[in-house]
Amino acid sequence: MKFPESSKFTYIIGNNGSGKSRSLEENAQRLCDTRKVVVIASGVSDKFKFRSQVRATANGYYRYLGNRTVGNGTHNGTLAANSVLLYLSVLNAELSAEFDKFLELIDFDRKVGIGYKKKKNSTTKPFETQELTKKFVSLNAETIYAKERPFEIIFYKSGVPYTFSALSSGEQYIITTALKVVASIEDSVCYFIDEPEVSLHVEWQIKWPELFHSLLSLRSGVGCYIATHSPVIISSAL
Repeated sequence: MKFPESSKFTYIIGNNGSGKSRSLEENAQRLCDTRKVVVIASGVSDKFKFRSQVRATANGYYRYLGNRTVGNGTHNGTLAANSVLLYLSVLNAELSAEFDKFLELIDFDRKVGIGYKKKKNSTTKPFETQELTKKFVSLNAETIYAKERPFEIIFYKSGVPYTFSALSSGEQYIITTALKVVASIEDSVCYFIDEPEVSLHVEWQIKWPELFHSLLSLRSGVGCYIATHSPVIISSAL
């Protein structure tokens, strides 16, 4: 199925096994030859082509931002560390206020932290859990860019810090989807998002279009194709 090209939001619905996810990948592969493409999936498995690095094309690129950290699986610790690096991209793009506002809308504090997580044979110096800022990065560059990534992202509720692994799966998915969008947003980029409703309760499904349409409008000419089973998301989008 060839999707019509658009700079708006297009929702794809259909029964299980009808080929929604495969169509997302087929169109992402087709479009990346002429446009910047980012693919995002909330589940631990997806039909997108896994790549650990961005694949550049003649006139665009293909960037995988699903939850797989290897070709056929995922590691929670890697997701937590990768989220730190994504937030650094948000800071560098001067979009932290927009992401922090999103956190507030889902009842988290407008604050992102970083905590030390010892890794096997790690030689980096431990540090106390604290807010993740540009100043912290400049003072701890050796740790931030260490190959073993001995850290994890921290989020806050009413001042109480929660490690990524302590969050519910729904909280992990909605926060990291937003983080991936804000970290990768550029003019004219096109997103392919598969099943954003995974593990989300009804309240967040209702809010999903409002929350994410605003994030996906942070740059001009952005398009997005969303495959979903959720009638709540569809009705809210309408």
